[in-house]
Amino acid sequence: FSPNAPMTRGMLVTVLYRLAGSPKSAADSGFADVAADKYYADAVSWAAENGIVSGVSDGRFAPDSRVTREQLAAMLYRYAGSPAVSGELGFDDADSISAWARDAVRWCVYNGILNGVGGNRMTPQDLARRGQVAAMLMRFLQATV
Repeated sequence: FSPNAPMTRGMLVTVLYRLAGSPKSAADSGFADVAADKYYADAVSWAAENGIVSGVSDGRFAPDSRVTREQLAAMLYRYAGSPAVSGELGFDDADSISAWARDAVRWCVYNGILNGVGGNRMTPQDLARRGQVAAMLMRFLQATV
């Protein structure tokens, strides 16, 4: 399991895809860096089709890039349907959350899915380790089922 190993974007969308029952996707992902023969190709297509991912830039998904805590929060939030959220985050480093991830992080924090790392810090741009992802997925399922 390697709980301290980083999680990649391709791995994460594959987990979410399987959680959804591995549904068929209508088209390819549209990302130049997602080859049809890769293990994550169907998952990326499904995630893009359902608005869970939108890529990183220049028509790329970056499947082998390590996922950050805020990217993980954004994918879970979109998977949940981007529910309405309000309120402020009380973390000392809340200003370091990317604008595109603020609602997602807020929603994850208020639903007990994402916790701080100590010292009243969120560290949104740190890598999400596989053990952290597993814990967040468990809390995500508890909060949404």
